[in-house]
Amino acid sequence: MTQAPNPSVDDIAVFARRYGLDKLTPEHLARMAELAVYVADLGRTLPRPANKHDRPASTFDVSGR
Repeated sequence: MTQAPNPSVDDIAVFARRYGLDKLTPEHLARMAELAVYVADLGRTLPRPANKHDRPASTFDVSGR
């Protein structure tokens, strides 16, 4: 498996703005860029369900249809 390149601070700034974090300081963005490498590594270790229908339901319908 090839490893994705480390995100730049500009990439992280775009990501932060997308999620409403546009008031973060440059120091915070730099720290997020450092941590993104470890978060991506952890995400690749999480088990994935073999079938998308085997995953937990995102909403539960309890209405008595």
